[in-house]
Amino acid sequence: MSAFEKLVEDGIVKFIGLSNFKPGGIQKANECLKKYEVTAIENHYSLLDRRDEDTLEYAKENGIAYFSLE
Repeated sequence: MSAFEKLVEDGIVKFIGLSNFKPGGIQKANECLKKYEVTAIENHYSLLDRRDEDTLEYAKENGIAYFSLE
């Protein structure tokens, strides 16, 4: 995660995002970050595949943008 922080500090990226993480993994990633937080998550979610409801709710409660891969 320190590599992500360095990318932000160097101006290469503006935000830190994750793909295919569940709430526990997002929380663990945020605990490893010292200066920044995860701002976006991208997971599989659609009308036919709603198994990621818990992550969607976690993102909503924590102000994290959620993008669907479907």
